[in-house]
Amino acid sequence: MQSRRQFNLALAVGSVGLMGQASQANGDQVWSGWRGAKRDGLVGQQAWPDSLNDQHLKLLWKQPLDASYSGPIVTQGRVFVTETQGAKDEAITAMDLATGKMIWTQKWSGAMSVPFFARANGDWIRSTPACDGSTLYTGGMKDVLVASDYQTGAEKWRIDFPKQLGSEVPTFGFVCSPLLDSGKLYVQAGGGLVAIDCESGKILWHSLKDGGGMNGSAFSSPTIEVLHGRRQLLVQALSPRSPFKDRPQERGQLHRRRVPGAGQEGGRPGDPDRR
Repeated sequence: MQSRRQFNLALAVGSVGLMGQASQANGDQVWSGWRGAKRDGLVGQQAWPDSLNDQHLKLLWKQPLDASYSGPIVTQGRVFVTETQGAKDEAITAMDLATGKMIWTQKWSGAMSVPFFARANGDWIRSTPACDGSTLYTGGMKDVLVASDYQTGAEKWRIDFPKQLGSEVPTFGFVCSPLLDSGKLYVQAGGGLVAIDCESGKILWHSLKDGGGMNGSAFSSPTIEVLHGRRQLLVQALSPRSPFKDRPQERGQLHRRRVPGAGQEGGRPGDPDRR
């Protein structure tokens, strides 16, 4: 277990070193969520070396961490990482980008075990957090979403999706990485797709309902793209019971395509400003 944790940390430090070089070109929001601020996995426009080795990367600092599948995010001079601590707690920690010094840590009870056939690969926290500059949004394995103050780590609000929406806890945990857009947060949780007001934590709408549990709860994260001149929320979902199926216009669906291996319904793009 120690070697696995150290390996995860080494990747995080390497990523921090690279992103630190790109920060001046890209402003403060360097890597503010899953696959970066634009969700495309790209960092800057500058030339990159053909290979990465000790001639191109310099270890500036390191911190021991417990296990996690989440990627680190970097914004406004801070690095944020998640951990599953033991078999009980999950945590989000803020560190200083320049020194690695821990600034604050917030934890909550929420770790869980996945089914035996998946446990060999780990049952640690999966979702990569997102940050809008003032608030950090973190998904916990038992289908909870925690909003924390960027400066202090103090909890602003929390949503327990199974309690609030009556869905089953996802058998393999909360996987989706939150998507931020114009004061709203989109996340695949609660056995469906949910839009949330970032300031209050109020659920604005809940669609693509599949019930969660073993047969629902898609392993996916939404994105917003401009296709044919129109901004569209792109979602891949497992939702045989979705209301989109029979009443597409009522929920703002623009089109859908079946994706091989993605379950009964596949991807479901829609208008991000409508249900």
